[in-house]
Formats: sequence, C-alpha cells, structure tokens
Amino acid sequence: MPRSATKNLNNIYKAARLGAGLTGEEAIEELPVSLSQLNRYEDDGPNGIVPPPEIVLLMSKVYGAPWLTQVHCKRKCAIGGAYAFEFLDAIDSNPNAMLAKLRIELNDSLRIVEKVAGVVVNKKSRENFGETEWRKFMKAVAQLLRLEHCIETLKINIGKWTDLVGIVQAHNQHCYNEGLVTNKKTA
Repeated sequence: MPRSATKNLNNIYKAARLGAGLTGEEAIEELPVSLSQLNRYEDDGPNGIVPPPEIVLLMSKVYGAPWLTQVHCKRKCAIGGAYAFEFLDAIDSNPNAMLAKLRIELNDSLRIVEKVAGVVVNKKSRENFGETEWRKFMKAVAQLLRLEHCIETLKINIGKWTDLVGIVQAHNQHCYNEGLVTNKKTA
C-alpha cells in the first residue's frame, strides 16, 4: 500500500478509497454496492465484513490501487496468507528503481542456478540430497523466491499504468495454445 494513502489506516479497502481521493458516495457510484455495504467492508469492528473477491477486484480498478488485490489475498484468505508475498510498500516503486532491483535479483538468481544445477540431477525427493546439497538447493530456492517477489512487485506497480487482467489472460491463452495447460478453466 502506498504509505501516503495508508498512514495509520488498518483497513485496506478504506485506505485504497481514500488514496484515490474518493468519498464513500463517490465510490458507490462505480461499485455495485450500497453505502452501508461499503461502510461494513471498511469497518474492522464486529459489524465489519470481508468483501467478496469480485468486489475487491473492482475496487482495485476503480481506486487505481493494483496492490489491493494482493494485500486482500494475503490478509483475508488462508491460501494467500500462506503463499502470497507481502506487498512491498516501503520501496521506491518508480520503473527505473524497480528494473534495477529486478536486474540485481535476476543476475543473483542466474549465478546461483548455475551453481546448483548439478546438485539436482537425478533427485526425486528430499531423501536424495546430502546435507550440503540440500543447503545449496534451499539457498537457490530462497534466491528464486526473492526474484519472484521482485517480479510480483513490478507486476503490481505496472498495474497502475495498464490492464494487467487482459495481459495475464492473454498469457494464459498462450499457455493453453502451447499445450502447457491440460485443464483449461471453463467459465
């Protein structure tokens, strides 16, 4: 969450709305919810409720807050809580800074993958690794997760400029077309 929009605000939905400079009344003109529903989404007390994912996705678009979906999943979903990265709101998110960080993480990842490539040959489970091999492998995994986190942060910030939903859907279609996905979602 951009620090300027969230100063001392724990409720991510209210922080995103205020960050967009919208009143509750202005927000409901763009969202398919009533003012009382919006107030309940923005209430962290006993009367508060968690908005459904479809509403959070729309809030993210209306508020120009691509980080909202990531933070929602991290805080409000058990799966996101376990697997989603923290949103890095205390970093310089301008494109030059983001690409410089990506370059560093990518180079570090390439170096460590080269070092560990031979370690994973013919390994099918944890038991196939010696302790030294396992430490090398886990060091590589940690570096690859740092790279993934950097890419995820860049993706979220690029979402301020473009429709990432369309880009992700086009990428997924490419994966279907290439036969990389065997169980295409039907919706």
